[in-house]
Amino acid sequence: MNHISTTHVLILTHIFEHLVPRMKVPYIMQGAVIPFLKQIVETETDARDELIGKLVQVMWGLMEDHEIKLCLEQLVLGLLTLYRFCNAENDYSPQHSYLYILWQLFKHESTRKYAVKWILFDKMKFPLFIYIKPPDDVILQHIVPVVWWKSEHVFDKQQDEHNRKAYNESCDQLRRHVHQLEDIQVCILKELLRNDDISKGPTTRFLFLHKFRELIKGNVNDNDVVTAQQCSLPVLLALFHRFVSTLRDMFKEKHVATEDIYVPVDRFVNESLDYFDLQRVGGLKSHLNKIHGKAIKESGILLPSTGQLSSMSFSTKYCNLAADKSLIELLDGAILLYSYGAHKQLQKMSSVLSETVDCYITALDDAMDKLNRCPPDNVDVHLELERSRQVFEEKVVEQSRHLSWLIAVINSPEKLEDVAWLFDSVLRTVEIAESSGVFFEFMPEFYITVCVDGYMALKNFFKPSPVPFTSLPNYDSLLRRYGIFIAKHFADSRIINIDAKDSVVQSLACFVCYDSSLKVIEGLCPRL
Repeated sequence: MNHISTTHVLILTHIFEHLVPRMKVPYIMQGAVIPFLKQIVETETDARDELIGKLVQVMWGLMEDHEIKLCLEQLVLGLLTLYRFCNAENDYSPQHSYLYILWQLFKHESTRKYAVKWILFDKMKFPLFIYIKPPDDVILQHIVPVVWWKSEHVFDKQQDEHNRKAYNESCDQLRRHVHQLEDIQVCILKELLRNDDISKGPTTRFLFLHKFRELIKGNVNDNDVVTAQQCSLPVLLALFHRFVSTLRDMFKEKHVATEDIYVPVDRFVNESLDYFDLQRVGGLKSHLNKIHGKAIKESGILLPSTGQLSSMSFSTKYCNLAADKSLIELLDGAILLYSYGAHKQLQKMSSVLSETVDCYITALDDAMDKLNRCPPDNVDVHLELERSRQVFEEKVVEQSRHLSWLIAVINSPEKLEDVAWLFDSVLRTVEIAESSGVFFEFMPEFYITVCVDGYMALKNFFKPSPVPFTSLPNYDSLLRRYGIFIAKHFADSRIINIDAKDSVVQSLACFVCYDSSLKVIEGLCPRL
């Protein structure tokens, strides 16, 4: 408001007298206000961001608190509704516009803080803004006009190669369009994780961390109880990837070295992170506090019940993360997200869609073989086989188009790197916790399972993928470190839970079945 003349303020005051009551109506908000904002962002001029910023400033300057808050609720809810249910286009341009409006709104401090505190998690499910809906069959036909699959029956090798290239190009184009949406979503998360806006109370990151932890708690349950914050597995997978992408950028901006990205073990002991009564490696937290009370006192770790802190000599050795505590909590939250949502969806997508396509391709090849062997004079059998071939071919074409989403989005190189980055961080956390002695038992049990699940996902789930796990620059290092992990812990008596222990044992059994990983174990034997 400081840069607006008095005359303009007077004019705007009269306009807002008539405009405010209408902005509270969802129909008008979605039918007039948001399309107006959408028109602004689609002009693609340098002034579009400034225009939205000025509009938000005017709203906060001329509207009463209860009016601005109600209008913001309708605006954000309207953006979510339009984002989720708008007709998909080949390039996702409508979704891009709605996310862009949201991003610009959150550049305003009061707006984003109010949204985090009262709207994004209380009035709606914020992760729905992060989920990108796959295109329907009609749109998918436009995006992927030519399909290709590996078949035993190739009659024209040149045409088959042409189809393969066209199919891969379509997947690349789909990946680029989706990546543009993902970039905007990362920008939105970065605004919600700002830690420098302390002029008006707690920072946005502080507010977001509290709500985000509640969101995770609502999705960490192994029973059939439905909570208000519970999200579907596809939504949790999308949130995980965008969250990890944001975290990776934030650690880079803080110049944190890769070897310093882990959750320090004292966070598991001092209860600075809320784990909602989740099991620890060594059992119940209360039991561990009793049996290791002396070690905790000697380490200088502060417990809520003690109210006093000693030398903290422990922290110098195990807390050299060159970032604030909030980044540690965000990293821990990402690991929780993977454990209780993302991994399950990756496994489902890999097993259901890929195996379905393979089954139809096998059935099609089998039908082609039978057709080739069928005598020409056996007309009835030939007709039935031809009908079967057509049915299977239609299914293969349909499923191959659906598979393009898996290749372009779910199994993209960026998604593989996200899981590998998290796997590396979890491995490092376990390594440092293991070297801390008795404090290893305080580590939440899901860190063990994420190590096992992370390796399983990288090795088996990202298929088909443009970039395999073995091509990652740190593949050899990860393989060796994971070999050390399972060799050390497959018979670790400190791991109390039978399921967690069995998962490590089963992982070791699978690990030694392959020559490359078996050599890793053989190379470790003299050292362990």
